[in-house]
Amino acid sequence: MRKLLVVLVSTLLFNHIGYAQSREAPVALGFAAKLDSAILKEERKFWVHLPYSATTPKERTPERYPVIYLLDGDSHFNAIVTITEHLSAEGRMPPTIVVGILHPNRRKDLTVGLDRDDAPDDVLGQDAGGGPEFMNYLEKELMPYIDSHYATDDYKIFIGHSLGGLSVMHSFVHQANLFNAYVSLDASLWWNKQSVVNEAPKRLRSQDYSGKSLYVAMANRLPKGMNLISVRKDKTEKTSLLRANLDFLDQLKRSAPSGLRYQSKFYPNENHGSLPLIAEYDALRFIFASYFFKISEDQLDDAKYDLVSAIETHFACVSKHLKHQFLPNRALVNQFGYRDLGAKRFRRAQQLFELNVKNYPLDANSHDSLGDLYLAIGNKAKAIESFQQALKLELIPETKEKLENLLK
Repeated sequence: MRKLLVVLVSTLLFNHIGYAQSREAPVALGFAAKLDSAILKEERKFWVHLPYSATTPKERTPERYPVIYLLDGDSHFNAIVTITEHLSAEGRMPPTIVVGILHPNRRKDLTVGLDRDDAPDDVLGQDAGGGPEFMNYLEKELMPYIDSHYATDDYKIFIGHSLGGLSVMHSFVHQANLFNAYVSLDASLWWNKQSVVNEAPKRLRSQDYSGKSLYVAMANRLPKGMNLISVRKDKTEKTSLLRANLDFLDQLKRSAPSGLRYQSKFYPNENHGSLPLIAEYDALRFIFASYFFKISEDQLDDAKYDLVSAIETHFACVSKHLKHQFLPNRALVNQFGYRDLGAKRFRRAQQLFELNVKNYPLDANSHDSLGDLYLAIGNKAKAIESFQQALKLELIPETKEKLENLLK
């Protein structure tokens, strides 16, 4: 049995999952899972969040979802889950699976090579440098496990903070094809004499970054009296992380691969610990900047406006922009369909519901919605057909009741 992850409800969650009925009623954001790794020769634990819209078993799930692989899951899982659910509910990104990776030894997992200050007989130094093995586990064991157990799409996002950011940037430089988007939060790029920074120019020229996205966030580590220009001349350890990130961005500007979308942001009011929450939100807004479907109230209320074509054109552009196919958002299309149904714009409502049935033939709710349309226009036979199809896919009590009333 999957172990539920129970958290205290924060005000951020109230908008999406409601108030608990009592202090004893927990809210589960996901569940814990584990995997025996032959590569790492140990049991590895991780947390999984499935989108709230993923309510059916994998084999019957009508949608396939992008996946976020999140390093230091125990620190950032709650925030990322809340952000993804909020943004997807607002139509700003697709519903997304989140995999929060746990680290029994994060320094070992998230570094490549020894740091400049690690002596060979230093216990911590000996534990460092296990990044290649960890990434091998991630690619060859964890990802296939997630793909085989959950309804995944093959659009993948890699997010890491501090040493996790170092691991993200190392993957971006050395394994460009492993993920579609990379999010680096105050990465420890000073590690091992800035090896990732130094290796970047050659690697950026030798790999294909077409359709890839990179977001680099930096917290304020400026000593009093310094700015982002003067700090580059500083040699003290306390500015080494910021300087290393600035050096990487300089390299990226000089060697930016064709087709790469990237954005960097310095957060003057955030420190190393407070940065992730706001930067994770900004990063996902950047990655899915083209996803939101903009439409005016006048267009929605105009029965002659070709809404279906507009939606299909928009998501075709999103797919082209991200070099990955994204179907029209199922919930959005359904919402527009019921809006038209309520306003008795029956012809367009039918087109919208039929669009969902075409794109998501395994979705019981899409067939149920089309049945509601047929019921409203008096096409009893078609309504029965749609409700029966919905019930073949999923037992929805409301659908069953509607069908029974029609068959009386």
